[in-house]
Amino acid sequence: MADYDIAAAFDAIEEELISSMIRNMKRHHVEEINEQKQWEMWQVKQLEALEKYKKANQKKFGKEFSTINTQIEVAIREANQKGYMGQETKILEMIQKGFKGAKAPTDAMQASFFKVNDRKLDALIQATTSDMKKAETAVLRMANDQYRKVIFNAQVYANTGAGTYEKSVDMATKEFLSSGINCVVYKNGARHTIADYADMALRTASKRAYLQGEGTKRQEWGLHLVIMNKRGCPCPKCLPFVGKIMIDDVWSGGSKKGGNYPLMSTAIAAGLYHPRCKDSHTTYFPGITTVDAKYNKKEIANLEEQAKSEAKQQYRERQKKKFQRLADNSLDQENKEKYLRLAENADTITLQDKISDANTQIDNLKEQFSVSTDGYSYDEWFKDYESIEDGFGGITAENSAEVKKLQEIDSKLKDITRKKSDLLSQKPKRKQLETEFSGKILDDKLEEYNKKALEQIKQDTGYSEKDAEIFHDALMEYFGGDYESILAGETETAKIINAGLDRMPTYDGSIYRGLCFSEYSDGNITQFTHLKVGDRIPTKGTLSSWSSDKVVAEAFGSTSTQAAESSTVILECVNNKTGVGVQHISKFGSREAEVLSNADYEVIEMVSESKYDYVSKHKELLYFPDDLTTLESELKQQVVCVIKVKEV
Repeated sequence: MADYDIAAAFDAIEEELISSMIRNMKRHHVEEINEQKQWEMWQVKQLEALEKYKKANQKKFGKEFSTINTQIEVAIREANQKGYMGQETKILEMIQKGFKGAKAPTDAMQASFFKVNDRKLDALIQATTSDMKKAETAVLRMANDQYRKVIFNAQVYANTGAGTYEKSVDMATKEFLSSGINCVVYKNGARHTIADYADMALRTASKRAYLQGEGTKRQEWGLHLVIMNKRGCPCPKCLPFVGKIMIDDVWSGGSKKGGNYPLMSTAIAAGLYHPRCKDSHTTYFPGITTVDAKYNKKEIANLEEQAKSEAKQQYRERQKKKFQRLADNSLDQENKEKYLRLAENADTITLQDKISDANTQIDNLKEQFSVSTDGYSYDEWFKDYESIEDGFGGITAENSAEVKKLQEIDSKLKDITRKKSDLLSQKPKRKQLETEFSGKILDDKLEEYNKKALEQIKQDTGYSEKDAEIFHDALMEYFGGDYESILAGETETAKIINAGLDRMPTYDGSIYRGLCFSEYSDGNITQFTHLKVGDRIPTKGTLSSWSSDKVVAEAFGSTSTQAAESSTVILECVNNKTGVGVQHISKFGSREAEVLSNADYEVIEMVSESKYDYVSKHKELLYFPDDLTTLESELKQQVVCVIKVKEV
């Protein structure tokens, strides 16, 4: 059973203990809240139910605890064996590559080390399962104590004017349901549920068992040097040791005689391998192992930001779980609905934080790419070349290391981008938000309009006042400022807008974009008319403006006969996935019904015809009733290209 399976098993037990208690509260209802006699009778019934509750739980969960404890022992032993066998494979692989510093162990030596490993492993298992049994006893005891407390507190709240029976019970259970059965108390006074404790204890024990298995095999071969691996986001306590070579005197039997390197025991005393630690070390093979460069200041700053983001995300997930537990176990319907809304809101904010975290990782990787290519941006590279190796003109002995590094960055970027795409698809959807203003907002009403827009931004994004203002200002600049450079993504404003849009609800419906081409246009309509199904739509940059109203797109594309000497492209995305409606933020309001998108689009269907033929089918586009006659020649020379697209 995996670590998370065992934690989930304890989580299910805790939920059952709580829901069983609440079922008893529902079963014995007090009709008249102000009748003292009824409350006394209710308390007697609940105390009888409590005794049955205690006996039933002891019988039922005693067996479950026994099964789980057996699985914990199995998981720890498997981790130890995995570390032991994996390390032998690695050592033999290094010997094949020419490593000379290992001495093959004799059978007697292996047997001796194996016995020592077994004794240490048994001690680790004994300590872990013993502590787990104490926690298992504590969870049942605390459930009983909380039940008794609720029985007496419900009447207290009823006597102070709580209202209905349901509200009285909800007030009595609120604190308990908010925290769960947090029966485990750490040295620092922090309280944790048994599921959280089990997750920490098993992850920590499994890590130590794995490292012990590795260390035993390392010791058999007379190897004691290890190196802390450099990974994506090391724990703050472990960061000082990343990339360092150390003597493993904890698991591999090393000592100070092994060289001028720090001891593993000293690092552990300073915080390395703390509970739930994700960092790890591997064997250091002198002359073969590559030592990664230490983190620079910028990388450390990025790591700190990522750690804060992860902590915030974990907090949101705890909040969601708390409100969901309150919603599931509240008796009063109003309370249920209130807590359900809070749980959904916490879920949205958690999703927003995950998206923001993905954006941070993408930015960091793109910066690494740019540094590695002396300023060549990742996006520009793939505009100019089909692949990493294509940019080098092929792979040679001289550039293979550099190509491999860039390929790894590219692979990580593609993976995170896919994950971000999945997250964006989970965002809530809605139509354009209506305001009390019609059309473009008048100058004397803009201050009031912008104030309401800012409040809505804070609600939608979960941003602080300061961050919401920065995002709002960036949008204002886009709606009426340096439009072209923002579109191209050349400014910090573009990044701020894209990050904010990623946190807002998606527009629910079809979106449209109109483009006009004349002899005075920068571009040529052939870049669209020559497209085939499956081709990407040309873009000016990272951001594009669409509308939820097709009429607006036709107006922007100059489709009417008023612009008889212009050609038009109308893009239609039937199933909008990530575009965000900003009608309530743009000063042009419902006049443009704007939707902002930072997605790429692909052709799924295309119809191209003369402007004359298109307007013939859409008479509402006639500026004068007789335009089809008087402007026939001009209209037949122009093109209207309607392209249905999808997000990619």
